[in-house]
Amino acid sequence: LDGNGVTNCLFLDHENALVDGFTITNGSAILTGGVRIYQGGTVMNCLIVGNKAVTAQSSGGGFYVECPSGTVAHCTVAGNSGGYQCFGGGLVRNGTLRNCLVSSNVVSGGSSACGGLFAVDATIESCTIAGNRVTASEGCGGLFRYAGTVYLYNCIVWSNYVGSVVSNYAGSLSAANNCTTPSLGTDCVTSDPLFTEAAGENF
Repeated sequence: LDGNGVTNCLFLDHENALVDGFTITNGSAILTGGVRIYQGGTVMNCLIVGNKAVTAQSSGGGFYVECPSGTVAHCTVAGNSGGYQCFGGGLVRNGTLRNCLVSSNVVSGGSSACGGLFAVDATIESCTIAGNRVTASEGCGGLFRYAGTVYLYNCIVWSNYVGSVVSNYAGSLSAANNCTTPSLGTDCVTSDPLFTEAAGENF
């Protein structure tokens, strides 16, 4: 699914909608360049890569989940981007992200900007969030909890940056059994997860 650099690639609007096994790329739009899950649906086993959020704020480069019945699962979300006050990987509002790799996404900056994921009342489970970046000196590199209850379970959140400073997460999270630094929630591992080739962004 190719947005040809002029529109978002995919819009889901029903709780039973299912998109499975696609490459979603080259989208460019206001709220998200890649996938928008509006009133329900699931995107799974997809590559969400090379998409762009073009507005100045509150947009997700790779995806935007904005409902409780929206889910992104078993996907790679990588190489997406956004401008000032945007979120490179995506925005999860009330939905679920499960078993996904969110890596190498980038935004330019802003106090609420996030290279990886921006979350409001969301569940993030069994994901790797690594190598995401805000190029300026403010915002959050990896996971930004903005409001509501954000559950983070069984995840690796590592090697995310704001400028040259490690910035894995921001905000108060309900967290357990994760690998990140500094320590977060219960049963957190703070030692290096030893990615195969972290320098080459192979997570």
